[in-house]
Amino acid sequence: MEGQIVKPETTSKKRRVIILSSEQGEDENSIHYRLIEIVASEASKLSRYEVFNRQDLRSLLEEQGRIQFGLVTEFNDADVVKVGQFAGANEGMKITLNQFQEVSGSLTLDFSIKLLDITTSQTINTVDIGPLYGESLADIRPQIAIEMRRLFKLSGEVLDVTPKNVLFSGGTDVGVISGSIFQIISPDEIKEFDNEKVTVPGRSIGYVRVESSTRDASRSKIVRKWGGQIKPGYQVKEKPTNAASLNYGVIASQNNINVFYCFFINPFNNIEVKSGLASGGFVDSRDETNLYLGLPVLTTYKLIQGEKFTFGATTNLYGNVLLGKKDDAGNSVIGFQGNLALGLEASILTSASKDLVLGIEYRFGGDPNWSIPPEESEEEYKPAVWNVDLGAPTFQAQGLSIRLGFRILNIDIIDTVGM
Repeated sequence: MEGQIVKPETTSKKRRVIILSSEQGEDENSIHYRLIEIVASEASKLSRYEVFNRQDLRSLLEEQGRIQFGLVTEFNDADVVKVGQFAGANEGMKITLNQFQEVSGSLTLDFSIKLLDITTSQTINTVDIGPLYGESLADIRPQIAIEMRRLFKLSGEVLDVTPKNVLFSGGTDVGVISGSIFQIISPDEIKEFDNEKVTVPGRSIGYVRVESSTRDASRSKIVRKWGGQIKPGYQVKEKPTNAASLNYGVIASQNNINVFYCFFINPFNNIEVKSGLASGGFVDSRDETNLYLGLPVLTTYKLIQGEKFTFGATTNLYGNVLLGKKDDAGNSVIGFQGNLALGLEASILTSASKDLVLGIEYRFGGDPNWSIPPEESEEEYKPAVWNVDLGAPTFQAQGLSIRLGFRILNIDIIDTVGM
């Protein structure tokens, strides 16, 4: 059934907001006051907002003279609204600190933002942000910047399409920056069912990464596509988040097998670094199985990055701790062993958020270093005791390994550009 195409909503101008006070006071040394300053500062840096901070409006009022604006003696929210409207703002932002804890040099912070229509005083939206973590408020700034991008996501319309690139409306004037990830969606349609008109949402088709922008348009590269052909008139919506994606699977060689779970961000960067945990076992020179826990760090250098296929070289580090072993004197021992692996990796798109990953690598490494853990009254590890004729258990670390797994992208693609 053919329907009427709905023209996409586009971000054509900045969001003009004024910062309102809350019931928590305006002590300039308070965490709440500093939080308001940080939110206003980070929002202003994004260019998509035009922020009129309460403190800045007070200075403006003092410079221009209150009589010029017809304000009363006390500088309250009503005064702020009048000055903000004079400056062209149409929304108010009220920031409320919900929780702040500082323990052993670590901060935990969460707050809420309420957006108000300053003409009608009606609430437009309320968003809870946090908890955010860091050693200082400066550490939390990048997290606040991402949340401010979430609060006002940019949107545009596809203007032109080539086999590898998409040109869409919206540029630096509204805060589009290179490296940002946008989702491509087919247009909404108005269709009639049982004599009633219904707006049917468009289908998600793929993702693009911004490569360059002018004041009012951006050119982007198609980095992932699963839903058919991209056409002019399609919707473009920003996808900022601060969640991690997942890579998990199995690594196997002649005498070693393990299962790994690694996390990563920025899945469309040319260099992708993943780290996490692994567990497995290997057969040593005594034909005994040794269990271990590992800390893998997997790095992929993407040589080919297409919309459905990625191919690259890998440099992987594996640090393992071997557990549950006894030496020839009956002492419980642990082993430490590390490997460097060089190889190749291919990823094939299987769905909107999942890739099949196949890797082959050659490992370099030495034998485990076996030690007896210290007792409660001791501080140093002791060498393990092994039969002189048999020697310490060894492990053939060098050789080819096959890695098979899946790469699960967070549904809201990570975007920490400019952080």
